[in-house]
Amino acid sequence: MPLVPAPPGFDVGFDDTPAPRFAPPSAASLFVVGLADRGTVGQSRSLAEHRDRFGGRVNYSVAGDAVAVMFGERAGGTVTFSRVTGPGAVASTITLNDAEVAPAPSLKVTAPAPGASYDGPDGYTVEVTSESTSVRVTIRDGAETVVASPLLDDHADLVAWAPTVREDLAIVEVVGDELPAVTVSPVDLAGGDDDRTNITTDEWAAAAELLDPRFGPGLVLAPGVSTAAIHRVLVDHAAATGRLARLDLDPDVTEQQAGAAAAALLADRPATAWRGALWASWAYAAPVPGEPERLVPYSAIDAGVHSRILGETGIGSPTFGPAFASSLTATRLYREWTTTTDPAGEVQRLYAGRVNVAIDRGSTIAPEGYRTLDPDERREDLATATTRMALEWRGGQIALSMIGSGVTWNTIASYNGRLADVIVAEFSRALNPTGPDGVEDGGYRVSTDRPVNAPESMAQRHMHARTRIRPAGSTHWVDLLVGTSTATEQL
Repeated sequence: MPLVPAPPGFDVGFDDTPAPRFAPPSAASLFVVGLADRGTVGQSRSLAEHRDRFGGRVNYSVAGDAVAVMFGERAGGTVTFSRVTGPGAVASTITLNDAEVAPAPSLKVTAPAPGASYDGPDGYTVEVTSESTSVRVTIRDGAETVVASPLLDDHADLVAWAPTVREDLAIVEVVGDELPAVTVSPVDLAGGDDDRTNITTDEWAAAAELLDPRFGPGLVLAPGVSTAAIHRVLVDHAAATGRLARLDLDPDVTEQQAGAAAAALLADRPATAWRGALWASWAYAAPVPGEPERLVPYSAIDAGVHSRILGETGIGSPTFGPAFASSLTATRLYREWTTTTDPAGEVQRLYAGRVNVAIDRGSTIAPEGYRTLDPDERREDLATATTRMALEWRGGQIALSMIGSGVTWNTIASYNGRLADVIVAEFSRALNPTGPDGVEDGGYRVSTDRPVNAPESMAQRHMHARTRIRPAGSTHWVDLLVGTSTATEQL
């Protein structure tokens, strides 16, 4: 029970308000759509919390392993997971009988989500015990008690208690006119099925839609999924919510197949291609001490690293290059792409085709390519896209708090010119309709030591924007400064 601070001389109080289910939005947050044994949608701050909601490792999806890697890379934000189930998915259930001579239904208990993992006895069970003239209903998940009723004296008590049970723990329905009969032993829930063999693109899209825009910006992934239709779902979701999508190819994809996938997705979504980044590399990682290595798409490793960097250093920091983006969990790559430079090897050709890969440099494993699907030189850099996403959200949040109405992503970050120049100008114009008062400078800073768009210079890119803003009719000014600077730079 958290302590509530009180001034000297006043009684100390206690606050029984439950903790919020979702943390405040952060650009370091990660979003995952995937298959799991349990759950629907939920946010976790640790791997233990995620496994409690969605179950442990499964052999039919790498999503759980990808989440383990994200936390193993010390993700700086939360991981919000949305589970995909088939169109015929059903939840485990049991209906208890009453204590009459001719038993009749009394109480129906249903698991909080579809799936056979809720079936008892290893999953959900219900037990009714008696104490004097009263009964108590206990719902367990294996050996753990998840719901326990107070002592119920009569049917009215049952009717009053059932709706108070949290639906993310169990669904309890009164279906008769009597108290349930005492059970000899716990009764198993049964009949659960996730129908995962019949999942289509529609189910993936429905799961992505549960990742509400109000949860904030961040990266969205469907780990290990290489289907073009689902890639389009993720890019569309990212465009609609102000996020960026990390997209995977198969571990054994060929260079030609990777390039064709990138070209096809760019042709399908030319206006929103900067919202997606395609990854061809997979790696073995050991994120949890005592557990075996697991093979995961490198996009998941990079997402965890990205989240860690943003959590530690904030918006505008580079998220590319060995100095910043070395993995803490990757032990070896599934495959090595050739890196010869004369003639260009696979790494260089994949990068030219807007496909990202990772390189094992002996002491570190880190991304070599770092591009979005957009060939426009202003939007091809994934580090720039990442910061643009964060600035859009930051600008929208501040604009909303100051002008009291929503601002679209395009209003805040229309890409007509240098990124931060436009963000600053549009942001100021939204706050002060008479003109962008106080705009000082904006743009993105790049190292002058190397060519602007060379791969080796991307690690040194920093986003920068500064302005003083004043809402129309107000005498108060607000300074907004985003980004960092380096010793050698140009604006």
